[in-house]
Formats: sequence, C-alpha cells, structure tokens
Amino acid sequence: MTDRHPTRTLKRQRPVEVRLADFGVTVFESAHAPLFSTDLMSHAFHKILLPVNGSGCVSVRRRQLSLLPDQATIVPAGVSHRLDDTPGQPVTLLALCLDPGVLVDRIACTSRAQTVALPAHRVHETRRLLRQMLFEQSTRKPGYRSLILGLAHQLVVLIERVTRTTDDKTTDTSRQRVMHHIDRLNGRFFEHITVDRAAEHCGMSRRRFTTLFRQITGESYRRYIERLRIDHARQLLTTTDHSILSIAFECGFDDVTSFYRSFARHESHAPGHYRRTHT
Repeated sequence: MTDRHPTRTLKRQRPVEVRLADFGVTVFESAHAPLFSTDLMSHAFHKILLPVNGSGCVSVRRRQLSLLPDQATIVPAGVSHRLDDTPGQPVTLLALCLDPGVLVDRIACTSRAQTVALPAHRVHETRRLLRQMLFEQSTRKPGYRSLILGLAHQLVVLIERVTRTTDDKTTDTSRQRVMHHIDRLNGRFFEHITVDRAAEHCGMSRRRFTTLFRQITGESYRRYIERLRIDHARQLLTTTDHSILSIAFECGFDDVTSFYRSFARHESHAPGHYRRTHT
C-alpha cells in the first residue's frame, strides 16, 4: 500500500513507497528491521537521508555512500541507487523528498549523489527541521504547505552551505561558529533568540558561548542585540514616518515601554525627541 504522506512507521523490511505531495515536498521516518532490503530504485525527486541511528550505505553506480548519524546523504532525482544496512546495525532515518522544480536557487549539493559530513550543531538543526516538517505534514494546520516548503528550503540551503564550507576547507572551530552566529544576528536581531538557544545552535555550553561572544564583540549577548536594535531604530526614526509603536515592533521589542527603556540606555532623549532633532 502506498502512503500519500508517510510519517512514523513500524520496523520495516522494505522501503517506504513515496508519492510526492502536490506542493512538491514529502518527509518520512523509516525504522529498518534487521532483514531490511531494497531493490535498485530511482525517483523523479531529490532525496536527502539523515540517519538517526544504525549504519549502512547507499550504493550508487560503482560507489558506496555511507549512511551514518552525523551525515546527510543526497540522492538526486533520476539516480539509480540501493540501500543496504550494516549487518546487526539497522538504520533509522529521516528523509526529505523534494521536487527539483520547487527550488528557487541553483543548489549545487543536489546536483550529484554525495554524503555530507555535518558538524554536531548542524545535525541537531537538520533533525529539528525535519521533525517540524513531519509535525506539519501530519497535523495539516492552515498554511502547512507553505511552512513545509519554507522549512525544506532552509534545510537544503543549510546542507549547501556546509558543503561549501567543507569545500573551502574552513575549520569549524568553536570561535568560528560563534562568529558565524554573530553575522546571522546582524540580520536577525529582531528575533527572540535566547542565549541558551544560541549556545545550543552553536553546539557548546552557555558558559563557553558567552565567554567567546564577549571576547569577539566586547559586549554581553543581551547588550549586543540591544545595540543592534537601537541602531536600527535610529535609522527608522530619521528615514521613515513609521509610528514609534511600529518601529519598536520592527526592531524586536514586544511593547513600547521596553523600547523606551532600552532607547534611554543609549540616547539622552526619548525616541520622539530624537526624531525631531535629527530630521
């Protein structure tokens, strides 16, 4: 029997038969039984496999691509392949099936069959994205198609950037991970990303993260984000006619009171007075 939207399964001896959803993305989880086997197969969609445990390989032509929990294995559309588990180590995996036509940009990592080694913090992130897609796929709440498409793009781009980083032989040190997060903050300061979440994203303890963050920026995590928000608020106050409330919201503040309080720590005047004296 074919599942239109396969999700969690019992232990399987044969692969999940996938029919791609009408919007071009389907995700599933497959837990292999000890006697799991597949025939040679190919699909009209890209397939990205992320093992959770166990080990095995994907045979592609004369090559064998490893299936391991710290890797993403990519099988492009139209490529014949076969899955084999290591004896005594049946694989449990999460999989993303993606119509090539839904990709907006050219994503090089989907152009050839390959295995991509993922840093520890990226393993966590890829699993989180896939599990969120599984949840949306099974609950089908309003807008689930758009959300799944967005999450799928996010996962593919994440793997693409890991691939490019590896190709550039960039060492993924703790300091570099924090620096990368700081670069991301410059365009996402309006989001509520706690220091604990940031440390988890970078794959390190809170203490290690805050120490490196202060070494790099000279500021605490909270102070750095507040400064980015106030810098953006100054720009909006002097270049737009947006209301104070709108500016507070756009800069990441939940209410005007907290915005005024933060603004006062950086300026001697209230936002309204700052606007009048700087335009």
